[in-house]
Amino acid sequence: MKSIWITCLLVTSLFSMAFGQDKRTTGHIIDSEGKIIEGKFGTVTAKKAVFYSNENLRKARTYKPKHIQGFVLNQENSQPLKFESVKFSSVVEPMMYSGDIFMGVISKGEKVNLYYLKIGDGEFGVQRVGIDEKPVSMDGKRLFWKKKGAKFFEDCPSVAEKISNGELGVEADDIVKIVEEYENCDK
Repeated sequence: MKSIWITCLLVTSLFSMAFGQDKRTTGHIIDSEGKIIEGKFGTVTAKKAVFYSNENLRKARTYKPKHIQGFVLNQENSQPLKFESVKFSSVVEPMMYSGDIFMGVISKGEKVNLYYLKIGDGEFGVQRVGIDEKPVSMDGKRLFWKKKGAKFFEDCPSVAEKISNGELGVEADDIVKIVEEYENCDK
């Protein structure tokens, strides 16, 4: 549990440095065929990544989420940040962040994947492996969280009950706990 929580804190604090950053950060992209291409990044946002391949550092290429599987940014003195191209419908900024976007990967499990998008106070996306085509927004501040969250995790009664009775809410640490408990749920 602590490892996911620490990863979540690390990722959320580093997102502000990663998104909108203008200095060249080393890393790599994973192209649509799974090939890793090393290089440096220019500007990175949820909708694009400007990338300079090590083969030609003078010429930048702009990648949109539909062009590549994802990318990894190397951060000094911390673990690399991984981003994946996913389909997502933001409830915080639906006009800007719907469709194909880059989301940070907090955890990938056997049952559920947890993603993060740094907009406003941040927005989490949870994707049940093999069930959900795209991550579902877990921004409960704007939706009927107890009803929506309990229904989403209804195949794990203990998690659904904790959401229904308000024991687990919409804060970042609650979302991480929900994902951990769901991942370990035996029904």
